[in-house]
Amino acid sequence: MKKNGHFSKIGKYTVAATVEMLDFILKLAESTTLIGVTRKELYRIAQEGSEHDWSVANVCQTIHSLKKRGFVEIVNINGNQSIRYTNRGKLKMIQHISDRIEPSGLFLFVSFDIPENKNAGRNAFRRVVKRLGFIKAQNSLWVINKNVSDLVEMAAQEYGVAEYVVYIISDKTNINQLIIQQLEK
Repeated sequence: MKKNGHFSKIGKYTVAATVEMLDFILKLAESTTLIGVTRKELYRIAQEGSEHDWSVANVCQTIHSLKKRGFVEIVNINGNQSIRYTNRGKLKMIQHISDRIEPSGLFLFVSFDIPENKNAGRNAFRRVVKRLGFIKAQNSLWVINKNVSDLVEMAAQEYGVAEYVVYIISDKTNINQLIIQQLEK
């Protein structure tokens, strides 16, 4: 897919289609009460409400690709095959998921002290924290005004650093105004 350090046109299309389909599944799942999205519903809505012309074959290929790459899984819910995110899929779409969560009156603080021998997990977890929208309050202390604690826990578990991560939810700090100003930037 990469050619001289750049994505080819096919590679760019594949990445765009993957993100669009994952985002599409996310939007559809939010509008339903089901844990996942049925395939039939996905086909119907993909053909009606997408920027791309999705044929049933395109949808099938993309879902197969997403499943093969570990972003979604096919499950049976009430006798229907449904598509839902895996943790890997949620991590891929974490910024989109976080953007849909409304700010609350509480602050979520995350602190982590991950050993050097877990460097890859530490870097991946830090990237997730940043993509969620956390700001750095102090060294090793990050804060956000949204309750994304379940996403933080999932990322910490997924990257094998959960035992080194702590979080606190608080409604009052001695730096409330500073945090609010930083989050509004």
